[in-house]
Amino acid sequence: MKKWVLIITAVFFILIASVYFFIPGSQVFNYKIAVNCAENGVSRMILDKEKWATWWPGKKEDEHRYNFGNYHYRVSNIFLNSFTATITHQPDSVQGLLQILPSETDSTQLLWTSTFSFSSNPFARIAQYRRFSAIKSNIQALLDTTKLILEKQENIYGMKIIQQKVTDSSLISLKKIFPHYPTTNEVYEMVHALKNYIATKGGTERNYPMLNVYQDGPDRFETMVAIPTQKDLPSEGLFRLKKMVLGNILMAEVTGGVSRVMKGEQELTNYVHDYRKTSPAIPYQSLVTDRSMQPDSARWITRLYYPIFF
Repeated sequence: MKKWVLIITAVFFILIASVYFFIPGSQVFNYKIAVNCAENGVSRMILDKEKWATWWPGKKEDEHRYNFGNYHYRVSNIFLNSFTATITHQPDSVQGLLQILPSETDSTQLLWTSTFSFSSNPFARIAQYRRFSAIKSNIQALLDTTKLILEKQENIYGMKIIQQKVTDSSLISLKKIFPHYPTTNEVYEMVHALKNYIATKGGTERNYPMLNVYQDGPDRFETMVAIPTQKDLPSEGLFRLKKMVLGNILMAEVTGGVSRVMKGEQELTNYVHDYRKTSPAIPYQSLVTDRSMQPDSARWITRLYYPIFF
């Protein structure tokens, strides 16, 4: 009888020892994932709380707390390239750090780090291990879902950006300076002047009117309008022949009024900087919708172009 008691006691202590051996007092958890998106684009989304609604895959509970799969994430500090959060799932809570790490020009790594501390009670430690495993699975699912969201251009830049080849090399342009952002009437006065000039010179229009507005002072908006033509037309007076290199160009299409177009222009510029593109010429708008004939600016279609070398 004593022999069996000793055996059972020995097995019991071996099991207890195994718990401490296989489940240490603390455990560091790292989960790294690569995102096919430039680092600056990822940083603008993740480190700006105003943009969390566009990428957080769960629900927002209040200014600091977010929910994903019934696990609560309380964001405490946002730094230059990271943020800290406390993940809570009753009765447990764990601190976490998400870092944004540069990789290649068009890629970024997200690294989540948490340290799990276990109870000295072996039975509680086993139960905690199972619950902490569920927390780790939730963190992994959060980052996996975030990766899919950040890899979609529309979520970063608010529009789809594609690379094309320039097809129009001959332009007739007209430039004016206004003390304000040009109105629709002012822009189309320039457009109609160009159309009349092209007609008087026997030219043929090839594409939509092009517009570039450059603000170089509080009351100075340099405005250039151009129309692509079938062949070169001579410069005369205020009308100037412009030549476009038939190289690479970025294009994005937006729908909406001037404020939507200006936001799109800023995001296209962000894309150029994020992916370290260089440009041989100024960006411009292509006025697909005749704004002078469409009073509802919400229905304006505008294509944004940004010439690049590669």
